[in-house]
Amino acid sequence: MNPLDQIKDELTLMKDELNARLAKSQLDDPIFIRDVKNELNDVELALEKMEYGLYGICEETLQKLPLEQLAQIPTARTIHDFLNMKSYLKKTLEYH
Repeated sequence: MNPLDQIKDELTLMKDELNARLAKSQLDDPIFIRDVKNELNDVELALEKMEYGLYGICEETLQKLPLEQLAQIPTARTIHDFLNMKSYLKKTLEYH
């Protein structure tokens, strides 16, 4: 499977998981719902870009985004998203 197909599969899985979270979410937590909807919108936009052959192109510079980094942050829209990559990646918590 090529890397773009793997990213598409990951995005599709993310979309399904986010929709499931929305279906199970407590309607009295508007911040949670807002955050999940925002993430879902990002995922759907990435999938739509794939459909039209625009995925992986920086929205600001129109340059190709690095595929290795898109594999880590598949919803990235600009090269600047990778400058803050550490904030997107999972962090381990120190245990005392």
